[in-house]
Amino acid sequence: RSAREYPSHCRGRGPMALLRRSVGFAGRLFSTTTCRASLAAADDVSKLGPKEVAVQFSAAQVTGTNEMQSATGVVTAVGSGVTGIAANDTVASVAGVGGAFREVAKVPAGSLLKLPAGVPPEFGCLLEAPLTAALLLKDVAAGATVVQSGAGTPVGQAVVQLAKAKGIQTVSIVEPHPESEELVKLLKNIGGDIVMPIEFAHSSEFNDLMQDLSKPTLAIHCIPFLQDPSILKKVPAGAAPYSQWKVVMEDALFEDKRQIKISATLAAMSAASVSHGPYAAELPGTAVSAKSVGAKELEAELALVSDLLSSGSMSLWVESFPPEDLKFATETATQLFHSYRTPVLNFGK
Repeated sequence: RSAREYPSHCRGRGPMALLRRSVGFAGRLFSTTTCRASLAAADDVSKLGPKEVAVQFSAAQVTGTNEMQSATGVVTAVGSGVTGIAANDTVASVAGVGGAFREVAKVPAGSLLKLPAGVPPEFGCLLEAPLTAALLLKDVAAGATVVQSGAGTPVGQAVVQLAKAKGIQTVSIVEPHPESEELVKLLKNIGGDIVMPIEFAHSSEFNDLMQDLSKPTLAIHCIPFLQDPSILKKVPAGAAPYSQWKVVMEDALFEDKRQIKISATLAAMSAASVSHGPYAAELPGTAVSAKSVGAKELEAELALVSDLLSSGSMSLWVESFPPEDLKFATETATQLFHSYRTPVLNFGK
């Protein structure tokens, strides 16, 4: 390691005790949208079709629409042909339940993950992020270095914690965000080795820092938001990564250009690239999402994530709402910079 000194905000301090669950209603104060979100009537589960399961939900992720996405709950009945899941099992749907928010629903058994004991309901409905992180790091060996953009996202936070558990060094770049300083601190506290805001990643000091590290085995790309997403369609095929993205940067808006340039830089300096998030298909490398993987194929990743969650070695940040506040939860989720916490509807079951 070089003796060269870098700004102290880049260096992680290692894990420390953190409040893992938080309850708040800040979304009410900053709401700018009108949502007509409300709970729908429970599904009629008196008759289940083949390979259908009835689930009494305890918590569900709120994403800004009135459609039920990832959720967790307890199985109350199973239809014919269902194997591996039984009544009273706690399950999670990572791919999404579909339809309006409701406390009881019929769900295809093949879309459910059976959760081990000890995983809190609020965390069970947020498994998409840590499972995606586990898939991103699946082939990375201990001792390797991984660089990531969009590190403040739920997946980015999970990457830091999983990498720490696997002995992988992380260099994490926090996306533009009003709470970027808090996100930098958070990522350091949960085990980030080197963490920085995006402004530092554009400096010559960042290049000096990366020269002191071993060549990154993997670059993980995430751009959480763009003012003009259509700019990504201009990426030319066939050229070197930085050359590809240089074409896009010429026409991109300033805030978009900063994020695109980081993606290009990380792709150029790393041995391989993967991506996640809303623009994953247009970013360098293979797009990865737990939603696109079947429940059976996620068994190893689920076991790893569940062990870390149950032992307190992994944290997820939740903003919890009761069912009567679904409207406020939905409004909160639509706010681009509302928080680094994920809104969750807690049915209290």
